[in-house]
Amino acid sequence: MGFRSKSLVCLLAFLLLSSFSFSQGTNKSTFLLDGFEDGNFWTTAADSSLNWTASNMALECSINSDWCTQGKKCAEFSFGPMNKVHQASFACTELFEPDWGKYREIVIDFNNTGAQAISVNVAFLDRENWNWTVCKSALLEPGENRDVRFSLVENIRNRKNEKAEAIQSGNELYCALIQIIGNNKGGTLLVDNIRLVK
Repeated sequence: MGFRSKSLVCLLAFLLLSSFSFSQGTNKSTFLLDGFEDGNFWTTAADSSLNWTASNMALECSINSDWCTQGKKCAEFSFGPMNKVHQASFACTELFEPDWGKYREIVIDFNNTGAQAISVNVAFLDRENWNWTVCKSALLEPGENRDVRFSLVENIRNRKNEKAEAIQSGNELYCALIQIIGNNKGGTLLVDNIRLVK
């Protein structure tokens, strides 16, 4: 095989590998809902249009650049001490993708900066019927908790903790909530790389 032939084979191999790497990096089944690089679209539920203050221990929501798993920024959720009747709810009413019915789960990276494990869930309010729906909660150990998965199709509950149907495709959401629940001493939770997965 001559020099030109070897060069052509190497070039073709390089292009093939490059196209494979690119296709792996642009996974069409995953949608980045929020990486916090474009600003903060989340707030405490009390400061949002929900004006939800009852039993809500969410104190502040801001941008943090000390930790991230995607880009250079994350959200910082601060919350006060809670018992089982409290929650700390952080809301987003400006969802870049409001149709979650096309997806099977939401995946989030967390950094629990406290010394104790905390429980977190994801809830959402649809525009059609104004129904609250809640995903099964996850337990976050102290430190990094990457790729925490919340199913959007299984173990879904309504606000009365009764079994509920998954949101239907085409039914837009008005609001999404990340909620810290249960007994804890309060603290700070860092949040990044919120993805919707088909």
